[in-house]
Amino acid sequence: MNFSSAMDWLKVNKKWFLSGIGLLMLTTLLTVLRSVGYRVWKELIYFRSYDFYISTPVVSLVNQKEFAKHKKTIEEIIAILKQSKSNSRIFSFISEISILPTSGASNYNIKKIYSTLRRSKKYIGIFPSNVMSGAHCEAGFALALGKPSLFFVKDINDLPTILRKAPSVYSFVTIQIYDNDEDLKRIFKESGKDLFIKYLS
Repeated sequence: MNFSSAMDWLKVNKKWFLSGIGLLMLTTLLTVLRSVGYRVWKELIYFRSYDFYISTPVVSLVNQKEFAKHKKTIEEIIAILKQSKSNSRIFSFISEISILPTSGASNYNIKKIYSTLRRSKKYIGIFPSNVMSGAHCEAGFALALGKPSLFFVKDINDLPTILRKAPSVYSFVTIQIYDNDEDLKRIFKESGKDLFIKYLS
């Protein structure tokens, strides 16, 4: 096809040719907008701050039944905190998953955890038993970041030595003993938004 033939074809098929160009440009524009929009959304999520970071053992829980029971308790505590302080932003890893993960497939992203802790105002650690857990690492991160921290335990010896001694070293840390899940929820209900004022003042 020579130039003259090409021009004749273009005159005849001008409408379809321009429609094709327009469709291609629109598709490219939508692709770019989708990519940019996703990145902006991702950045907004990444830099979102939280009022409370609730840490608790997850992978080390014995079975799915224990996991479900403990998850329910944590979610009730989150609801209590949100009720006492409207618009509270609260992060807890256990509330983001529905089944007990295995140690090899926990989706436990240490970089994300540290980033989220860094963007949280206060740290709450709930340790229902004496188990080795990544939650202890999160408590260590909170100490290193200087976050006001409350550790809730049934027995102070359930905590590693370094965490047991934290209140004697840091003025922004305290340890509280509770008897059972109902007692723990009672503490949060009675203290509400003044939880940290009551136990850290």
